[in-house]
Amino acid sequence: TGSPLIKQIKSISPETPVISMSGAEESAVIRSSLKAGSSGFIPKSLPPKELISAVLTVLQGGMYIPATTLKQMKTNSIDLNNAGSVDYSHLMELARVTHKIISTCDWSDRAPQNNASTADSFTNFNQMLESMENRYNTLVDYAFHDDLTNLPNRRLFDDRIEQELLKTCRKNTVTGLLVIDLDDFKQINDTLGHDQGDVLLKTIANRLKDCAREVDTISRFGGDEFKVLLCDVTDPKAALDVVGRIHQHVTKPVNLNDNTIKPSISIGLAISTPKITYNELYQQADQAMYNVKKKGKNGYQIY
Repeated sequence: TGSPLIKQIKSISPETPVISMSGAEESAVIRSSLKAGSSGFIPKSLPPKELISAVLTVLQGGMYIPATTLKQMKTNSIDLNNAGSVDYSHLMELARVTHKIISTCDWSDRAPQNNASTADSFTNFNQMLESMENRYNTLVDYAFHDDLTNLPNRRLFDDRIEQELLKTCRKNTVTGLLVIDLDDFKQINDTLGHDQGDVLLKTIANRLKDCAREVDTISRFGGDEFKVLLCDVTDPKAALDVVGRIHQHVTKPVNLNDNTIKPSISIGLAISTPKITYNELYQQADQAMYNVKKKGKNGYQIY
């Protein structure tokens, strides 16, 4: 501990700032630590605000010893303006970028490479951020999207429709919810195999995306069930026109392993009313979809 530890740290990483901390403010101990390469001394009794000030001073290339400690040492001969000509201010910039990313999840910030002496450190830091951002985006994508179709999953869809319903209350707009079920999907899996069933599901997902607007959200809820959030609906007739186009496009023939099949889907549509909850809206759309099933499947109906 003490001076030997400081020397060991400095031998491994000379640019790493070190501040000594002790409960005993002995002049010999302080001078020994400074001689070993410490950038200052902090007594354990130092208030938090002064502690932060001490760290900032050292990171800016200075040295820090409390005035009371200097007075006890009965000398002011120690140069507190420079810590061996090492400027640690670049670490403050790295800390700023890191803090912003952690607090906002905004990965757009990077450390500016405007100093030749720190170019390598900043390059390595930015490369590390690139790797972390890619990993972060992968995890987010996995958490909020369906593995098979890459559509938003239940978690993301539920959040978006809750937000949309709140917006309809504030702006007096209308939202539409579609519940879509692929008819007789089990039979396709049983006769053609699950691999071909997956191909069909991905085809359905892509066709739904073809029909949707940028403001709408399409989600696969697992199995053969899909949901579509229609935002800013002008009136029920306009929403029904959208549903009709979806049904026509989705039910076009599909080739599965040299077998041509015509998909059959049942769609239920519900239109939001003031103060309606997501659960109530879903129950209405689901009921409309089951009414289509009872009438022979492969159609659509508004609640």
